[in-house]
Amino acid sequence: MDFSIFRAYDIRGVYPTQISEGTAYRIARNIKRVFGTARAIVIGRDGRLSSPALHEGLVEGLRVAGIKVIDVGVTTWPSMAFFVPRMNSQGGIMITASHNPSEFNGFKGIDKSGIPLGGGQMLKKIGRRFLERDIDPFRIAHSKNALRELADKKAYARFIASFSSLRRPLKIVFDASNGTTSVFLHDIFLSIENINPIFINTTIDGSFPAHGPDPTRAHSRDMLSLAVRESGADFGVVFDGDGDRAVFVDERGDDIKPEHIWRLLLNNGAQTSVVTVVDAYDAHILASTMEQEGMSAGHIYESKVGHLFMTRGMRAHGADVGFEYSGHYYFKEFGGVGSGLLAAIKVANAVSLLPYSLSRFVSFLPRVHEMDEISIRFSRPYFSKLVQTIKKAFAPLGASFSSADGLSVQLDGAWCNVRTSNTQDLLRINIKAESERALRDFAKKFAHSTHLPI
Repeated sequence: MDFSIFRAYDIRGVYPTQISEGTAYRIARNIKRVFGTARAIVIGRDGRLSSPALHEGLVEGLRVAGIKVIDVGVTTWPSMAFFVPRMNSQGGIMITASHNPSEFNGFKGIDKSGIPLGGGQMLKKIGRRFLERDIDPFRIAHSKNALRELADKKAYARFIASFSSLRRPLKIVFDASNGTTSVFLHDIFLSIENINPIFINTTIDGSFPAHGPDPTRAHSRDMLSLAVRESGADFGVVFDGDGDRAVFVDERGDDIKPEHIWRLLLNNGAQTSVVTVVDAYDAHILASTMEQEGMSAGHIYESKVGHLFMTRGMRAHGADVGFEYSGHYYFKEFGGVGSGLLAAIKVANAVSLLPYSLSRFVSFLPRVHEMDEISIRFSRPYFSKLVQTIKKAFAPLGASFSSADGLSVQLDGAWCNVRTSNTQDLLRINIKAESERALRDFAKKFAHSTHLPI
């Protein structure tokens, strides 16, 4: 077994070379070591082409382990936090690779209280020797009978729709990215009286023919932006492959940064405290500006990047809302779990209160200058060496450092975070500053000291 698939947030790899039906079977066969004396486990899957095959392996492994399978079928990852505690189960497993390209797939775990389980955490509980031992091999022929889907998906749609409180009618474009938000989009947004919805890319297709499943990539928003402009919509939103990310554009089809969405939600007056990820430099600037304007931003807590850490942080601090720059939004009303669909509802509520357009609201906010995120293939020894190089170069200049998530450097109104991705073998570098000049100066120093293509 390729143990590199057990990552910080989940279990993820390329199908079928890194992850296969046999992998699913072995994990499920030993899943009691994760969930204890589990009697029933909820399972769901995304729309990837390899998900049905992994589903077969998962179901057979659970049956051999003597665990009842509660199959909720094709669904979104956030919906698992709704179904698991309501279906008398000890936890859940979702077959998904979220925003990764189509050749990837994997598993996300969740306990009975709705807290996500990390891949490394699951591996530690199962133990490598149990996954490597010689057990009855999985054969697709074992699972002859199709499972009956047991979830009331309309109940979940009603739950999400219940958060709607629009003050005026809005036209909104929803891009499902050929992912599983399509399962719920129509039931949710056609049921809300003040929303005139326009749906695009709603046919579930694991090859993602319209654009990739990662909405943070610029080309993934082209169709959304065009549809917003042509329809005269108030804004648009595009979801990732399994529905936990949401990226927004304004009425002109221009991107809205997550920190501006965060500010919009605070402007709605419903939140009193905030959990934000460790790369919180922008958030602190916005919070400072809000206080100068006489508005309370509440408390800002920092968290490591990733839904696993964010949900834990949300619950630990009793926070109302959290966000990550990757387009994840977390809400207290949903147990601190991230949800793209609920984010869309919350944003619609806030936009309906504005006396002007969304782009005008954003124009009032302080601007943070930033470079596009840099992603570089790397090796673990290289990362350790890079961290030492950065510290050696910036410490004499009076920089401050944080190692809460990778390495963060702050110097003269500029900030940089260097960390390893927990979903891909990539090094991620983000540089931001209060001014264009500070950004240029910091980037020049960083490039000179690291010899990286900044």
